[in-house]
Amino acid sequence: MIKNYLLGTDPEVFLKNVITNTIITAEGIIKGSKNNPKKLDREGCAIQLDNVCFEFNVPPTSNPQNMYDNINYVLNTVTGTLPEGIEITIIPSATLEDEQLKSEHAQTMGCDPSFDAWRQTINVRPDLSQNPNLRCAGGHIHIGYENPDVNTSEQIIKALDLFLGVPSILMDTDVERKKLYGKAGEFRFTDYGCEYRVLSNFWISSREKINFIFNQVQKAVNFVNAGNVIETESELGLEIVTAINTQNTELAIKIIKSLSVLEENVIKTYATTIT
Repeated sequence: MIKNYLLGTDPEVFLKNVITNTIITAEGIIKGSKNNPKKLDREGCAIQLDNVCFEFNVPPTSNPQNMYDNINYVLNTVTGTLPEGIEITIIPSATLEDEQLKSEHAQTMGCDPSFDAWRQTINVRPDLSQNPNLRCAGGHIHIGYENPDVNTSEQIIKALDLFLGVPSILMDTDVERKKLYGKAGEFRFTDYGCEYRVLSNFWISSREKINFIFNQVQKAVNFVNAGNVIETESELGLEIVTAINTQNTELAIKIIKSLSVLEENVIKTYATTIT
């Protein structure tokens, strides 16, 4: 049983030069690093440079309002320190100009391995050969729960693919990020549970979307706690993976409707492509 779980996140966002209307590297602007994040005044909030993006942490919580408040605190705090003409932009992917990618840091990606819950394998590092200037921003969700174990975490990730990964196809229309990250079942084990790495940063932009995340995670937890298991080679398992990895809207709609993954009012609000 998954008990007393908390949600955390470490989203990545881009910086934009509003004068040239181009995405720029956060290197030299954002302080902090993976090994030494810059702590902010609010407990549990910190910032750091991640490749060309600005990444930040907020404390884990069971309350979506707390997460919304903390995300906005960080974004507003950092906005107040940015040079004139530079702003934060929440987009899943961007292609940067060559001059923004000259540093070693800007060329370093995928250092820590992630795993595929469906195939139970280590994911290969991102391949930049098709577009060396493509960069992307994640909205990873951290699930902490009592007495975590490998099997439970894998089942959580599969359930999150059903209740979050599939609906996200209709809410996040960006297709570039999946060329590098965010394939079905992408996750990492953690000491406190697991990190779901499928979603982009699209959901941090509003209170409604953050509420949506919390509601869908609750459904995934209930699904696992009820003893449901999605086998990799089952029809449902194969459909989930195909829908997410190929951004297949039609298949996503089929899964959503057949399993009541979303309430009708949520479908009308977010999935406007459903007819």
